[in-house]
Amino acid sequence: MFASRSGLDTAQSSFYVGMCIVAGFCAQWPLGWLSDRFDRCKLIRGNAVLLCIAAVPLWGLVTLPYPWLLTAGFVSGMLLFTLYPLATAFANDHVEPERRVELSAMLLTTYGVGACIGPLLAGVAMEHFGPGMFYVLASAYALILVFFVQPRFVSGEHRLDEAPLHHVAMPDTVSPMAAALDPRIDEVPQGLVVEAPASIGPGSDKPS
Repeated sequence: MFASRSGLDTAQSSFYVGMCIVAGFCAQWPLGWLSDRFDRCKLIRGNAVLLCIAAVPLWGLVTLPYPWLLTAGFVSGMLLFTLYPLATAFANDHVEPERRVELSAMLLTTYGVGACIGPLLAGVAMEHFGPGMFYVLASAYALILVFFVQPRFVSGEHRLDEAPLHHVAMPDTVSPMAAALDPRIDEVPQGLVVEAPASIGPGSDKPS
């Protein structure tokens, strides 16, 4: 809606949306690497500050050439699509392992409510004040994060000793040994342990 109301044709609008999505994909690994090594609360605030600034050229105050529009959209997309993963990782640092399923449900519910209300609010604002209101709202939301996500508000009462939790690369294949390979799990239930068959050496008897 932003792209079409900004005067872009169908091909340009599609490319713009694709660029924003690709930007989010490209930013996942670098932000994950940073979040494993730096304070995630400060990373969220820094991300929000950069998003607030990066979205300013897209407010519609000036008409941007198409290449500059793509550049601003790419940078904004990188910052927009990494806020939720950072918030999820930060929340998991402050909850006991046995309560992470409840935490995930709460985060997804909150995200879903926001995903329902946000487009409606942005659509009304864009209808009355122009397409740039989409990024004005993005800057406003980022500014709220800057003020409310602060280290002094984090008590650390429930912070895990091993926080920040690091990303664990797991294979695609589903195996009962996945639990044994995950360092976040202290003890593997006996039912998940699979005994490996004894190897048959060159001198051993072969089964008949």
